[in-house]
Order: sequence, then C-alpha cells, then structure tokens
Amino acid sequence: MTNQNPKAPLSKNEAVDILWRKGTLHSWKLDSCQRQLYKVFLESKYRKVVWNCSRRLGKSHTLVVIAIEHALKKPNSQIKYACPTAKMAQKIVLPIMRDILKDCPEDLRPEYVKSEKCYTFKNGSTIQIEGTDEGNAENLRGTASDLSILDEAGFMDDLDYIINDILLPQALTTNGRMIISSTPPKSMAHPFIKFIYEAQRNDSYIKKTIMEALADIANDPPHFKKRLNPDIVEEIKQSVGGELSATWRREFMCEIQSDQSKAVIPEFNERIEKECVKEWEKPQRFDSYVAMDLGFIDFTGVLFAYWDFKNAKLIIEDEILLNGHEVTTKTIAESVKSKEFDLWTDPLTKNFRPPYMRVSDDDLITLNDLNKLHGLQFVPTRKDGLELAVNEVRMKVGAGQVIINPRCKNLIFQLKAATWAKNRRVFDRTEESGHFDLIAALVYLVRNVQYQKNPYPLINNWGYDVFHKGERVLNETANTISSLFKMKK
Repeated sequence: MTNQNPKAPLSKNEAVDILWRKGTLHSWKLDSCQRQLYKVFLESKYRKVVWNCSRRLGKSHTLVVIAIEHALKKPNSQIKYACPTAKMAQKIVLPIMRDILKDCPEDLRPEYVKSEKCYTFKNGSTIQIEGTDEGNAENLRGTASDLSILDEAGFMDDLDYIINDILLPQALTTNGRMIISSTPPKSMAHPFIKFIYEAQRNDSYIKKTIMEALADIANDPPHFKKRLNPDIVEEIKQSVGGELSATWRREFMCEIQSDQSKAVIPEFNERIEKECVKEWEKPQRFDSYVAMDLGFIDFTGVLFAYWDFKNAKLIIEDEILLNGHEVTTKTIAESVKSKEFDLWTDPLTKNFRPPYMRVSDDDLITLNDLNKLHGLQFVPTRKDGLELAVNEVRMKVGAGQVIINPRCKNLIFQLKAATWAKNRRVFDRTEESGHFDLIAALVYLVRNVQYQKNPYPLINNWGYDVFHKGERVLNETANTISSLFKMKK
C-alpha cells in the first residue's frame, strides 16, 4: 500500500505498512520501559545481553518484537527462541507472536510450521521456538544461529549446557548474539546469576523493577498504561507479604537474594552496595596493603587497598583474579608489581610508594619464591578462627567502613554470592568463583591492617613535620600564620 499523494499525511494503515516493510516495530509496539530493554540489546557491544526484569513487564512481548525485527531486516537469518518448558512456548510465546503479527502485511507474514515449531518468513528467515525441558533443548541444535533468545532463563534446567554447548557454538560463523532474560531465580546457585554478573562486568546488563516500569510508562499512550495498573500492583504487593517479603523483592524488585543462612557476608545487600561501591579520593597520607589468597585448583585472588586513617575507612582500590592452572610465581609477581606501580606512584613526583604490608595465606614455598626470585615479600597470615575473622569483615561491611572501587567487579560479585559449605568451616566452591578467593583475601586484609597506626606525622609548635625529610607539613595554625606573614619555604 503506497500513498498516492506524497504531500498528504499518511493514514494509520499506510504508516503501519511502511514500518513493517522497514522492519521497524520497536518504536510503536513497545512501551517506554520495553524500549529501554531494546536499547541495551541494540547498543551493547558484548555478545551476551542479560535482562533482569520484574514479572508482568512484557519481557516476552519485547523479545518477540526483537526476533521478528531481526528476521525481517536480515534475510535468511536463523533465530532460536528457547523457553523453560514446551508448554510455555505453546501457551505464552505463540499467542504473543499471533498478536504482534495481526497487522503484518500479508506478503510479509511468516508461516508457522507446527511440526518444526518454526515461523518461516518469505525472505528465508526462521524463528524456531522450543521448550528446554525433557530433552527438548537438543532440538535447538543444527543450523547456525544469528540470534538466540532465552526467555525466563532463570527457570531453565541445565542453563550452562544450553548456552555453552548448544547455542554459543552456533554463533561462531554468524557472529550471532544472545539475549538471556528472566526474573531472578530462588537460588543463588542457578547459572542465571553467573550470567548476570558477567553481563554487569561487560556493560551488557539491565535491571527493571515493576516500580520503575510504572514510572517509565506514566506518560505513554493509554493503551500501554492499561497493562500496568498501579492499584493492582499495590494489591499484589500486599498479597505477597508487602515490600519486605522475599517474593516481592525477588519477583517484582528483581533483587538477587542469597540464602541468608548460608551467606558469608549477608550484610552486603543492595543498600550497602549503593553506599560503599564508589570512587574515593585518596588522602594525603595513607598506608597501603596487598592481600593475597593463593590457589591452584581454585583461583589466586589479590586485593590492593589502603587504610584511610582520618576517615576510618578501608579502601579497596583494585583486584587481580588469576586462573589457578595458569598461575606461576612469575605471573603473580608481574601482575602485583604492575598493579602496585599504577596505584601508588605519585603522578607529580613519579615517586613510587611501596605498600606498608603484603599478606598472604601460608604457602611458605610460594612466598619464599616470590621473595627470593622476584623481590616481593609477603607475610603469612594467621588462618585460625575463620568464622570469627569473617565476622570482623561483616561488621566493617555492615558499618560502611569498607569502600570498594567499582572496577573491583569480581570482589563485588563474590561478596554477593559467597556461601558457606555445610560445615561452615570453609567457603563453598563454584565454577564461576572457585573458592571465593577474593573474600578470603579480604579476610586476610581486614585481619592484618594496622588500624591504630597514624600515617600523619607529628607536628611541632611551628606546624612543621618533625620526622619527614625536608618536607614541611603545615597544620591549621601554621597555615593561618603563613598566610598572614607570607612565609616562604
């Protein structure tokens, strides 16, 4: 259908026809909240994009729009759409497909082949829709994939296997991408949590709560606002136990909740994270520390920190997490020296200030090699009373005394995810984080920092530093006198 008079305004049907032929659906079939999900997928440079979204947000609707757009814009593209169950694929996704395609021009409309669970477009593109239960995930194997979509991935069994063994290899020849979407699962052990933190580290993540969605669509056209009624949202919140209930926080506020009875640092909740993960201005004087937990089967984790005496804050500036099987004393030494030099070299004088102390667990042979062969001296730390030592970390984290630079993404992840093994004598072990080695390094750090040591020099009556070589540090009184008499060095 074309407009015979180019100067006349387009009718609604004409506009719809043009947008379908351009493969542009998101601008008019998605509300303001859904368009933000779309934007993250469009702009991310990372292969895997993760959406952590509330219930009733229209995630599946948005995913289907993206799938259809991709099929229209790229002829012969192969799109895989995976759901936790075959029943969900039939009862939820197919009706959404039919609804979106209602105004699709007939000559563009795809045909659904029930026996293959596949929509086939006239330009050669296909959208295959499969459940992943009862071995159905294997049906996703075969052809190359330009786009893979995992809807409600937090409720899929064998998610790691589906992504890493089935779907990712299909993108090797197409440079294909993937959207992993879900509300949070009940268990921190579910692989979806791992993919969330991976996406956060790669700036390919978005979290959308039900309250954010209500605010986003407040100024949208009425037909979008009908889908989310604030009164019904409030009714649901009360029916599930209020805003503090685990169901509300997980299903609608998208909070990732560990089993509090097993969490190593349960105090590191979303409030503490917002308060403590930030940049911090270095004070004039400080003592810096390096803390390391060595590993071979697991990882080797190293933290770089300083104690801000004036503000009574432990500042975690940076981290290193080395794969256990790739670790040698040479790689440790080179990594540590490089990081120390970057962090603690004065940008003006170019003078390097070595750390006040390096501490590590008690692998004496490795520590001796680091000292004798590479000039890095680590002091072996006490390792007795692990739970008591962890409690000291918990107290400092809960009191806001630990500040973490946002670049320490692995430490932040481990603070959220670390759990105790059943006997509470050691930390749990996971594929993503090993033995939570950065938490162990943090325990060693907190245990060994010399909190009582004042890095600021004593000042004599004239306000000058008695002890530091030729360097005069003025106190407030001396500063006032200096400004009055224009004292010169």
